[in-house]
Amino acid sequence: MKNYTLNVKGCCQLHQEIAYVADLYRANYIITKADIEYLKELPAFTVLLIKTTKSRKLEICPPREIRSQQLSDEAADFLYELGVKLVISDDESMMNKHFFSVVAPTCLHGIEPGYYSCSCDENSCMLSDVPPGTLPIGVRRDGSLYSRIQWGSTTTSNPYFWICNLIDDDIERNGGTWGANTHGPANAILDFFGEEKNISCIRIFHNVGSPISIEEEMASAIRLYVSNDEKCSHFGNDKADINSVDWTEIVSVQMEMKEQWNTYFLKTPVTAKYVRIELVKNFDAPPDVPWTETAELKIFPVR
Repeated sequence: MKNYTLNVKGCCQLHQEIAYVADLYRANYIITKADIEYLKELPAFTVLLIKTTKSRKLEICPPREIRSQQLSDEAADFLYELGVKLVISDDESMMNKHFFSVVAPTCLHGIEPGYYSCSCDENSCMLSDVPPGTLPIGVRRDGSLYSRIQWGSTTTSNPYFWICNLIDDDIERNGGTWGANTHGPANAILDFFGEEKNISCIRIFHNVGSPISIEEEMASAIRLYVSNDEKCSHFGNDKADINSVDWTEIVSVQMEMKEQWNTYFLKTPVTAKYVRIELVKNFDAPPDVPWTETAELKIFPVR
């Protein structure tokens, strides 16, 4: 059970509305529409809680200046179009004039991102678990699909670079990435615990895993594919021929050498049991630094 009571002033009266908690501390100082546009792919909600650097307790690596974060007019208009009635943020700088109420408690630390049931009065806001059935089976609290690693062409014994870091919700540089010990390419296959899922959106957090890693180790190009071939769950060792299966490419992008979330909306949703991520190559890292990395992969179903 997840229950939180927030001491906030000026909330509108709400009873058992659906709320969503978004952790945007990795966004820039001005939160843009691009930072939150993925929310349109999620089940509807009317209350949005925004966590910024103000609620960050762990050390941010590499260190960076912490400024107040604000909501751009374009982002605010987008939230209004989504049907948001109330925004609760840990940063008072967001309390500008918008089409909806914006209130600010002192901190949102410890509140897991995702869906909650929300009731508010003038002095407080209570979050509790959403009623059963609010989210489809196989969908996590944050709206992404439960997934697991089926196969990888490379991993290491160092926790900084384990392949399972792709789905561990940790986006810190010192929290680990999938660090492939090669200049590229490297491949991983994920599935949805044997289920077939309709996919509409992919999010990748790009980062390197160790505090001493150089940014050139990030993948400079990433491709994503889908398949329904059961052979995907029966590959053997790292020498298996991944191209012996028919794959359909759904995303092919040139990445920025920058620590940030990247969101990709599929023009046509796809139905698949397996997703393959390919780190094509790094940003020309030195020959003695054979690493190609990315940090987090989230896959979202059709709304």
